[in-house]
Amino acid sequence: MKKGLVLLLFFIAGLVYSQTKSDKTHYFFSIAYGQNNEVYVSDIYEANIENKDIYGKLAERYVKFQIFLVKQGKVSSIKDIQTGYEKNYYKKEQALAEQQNLLSTLEKQQFIPKIVDYQLN
Repeated sequence: MKKGLVLLLFFIAGLVYSQTKSDKTHYFFSIAYGQNNEVYVSDIYEANIENKDIYGKLAERYVKFQIFLVKQGKVSSIKDIQTGYEKNYYKKEQALAEQQNLLSTLEKQQFIPKIVDYQLN
């Protein structure tokens, strides 16, 4: 009986810990659709941020990516970016798989995907 109670308490403690653990590492990649069917896809980058800031600071992170593309000469101005977005994941493996899927889909749709060596500063 005591052994069962101890095991139950350990199970409950583990469950509570897993639910309250605050793992702040998230994995992202950004996508920008440029002119002439060019699509710029960033490398996977990670950020240690609170869950509330994933979407709360999305615009700020995306603007940094747009500015990076201009500074690197990928596009001549931010106006050359037709649209774009950011994808985020809790696991790096998920981000990598989704990025590869996106690149494959873009090629099938006759876009010209270009990987950009980008890291969030």
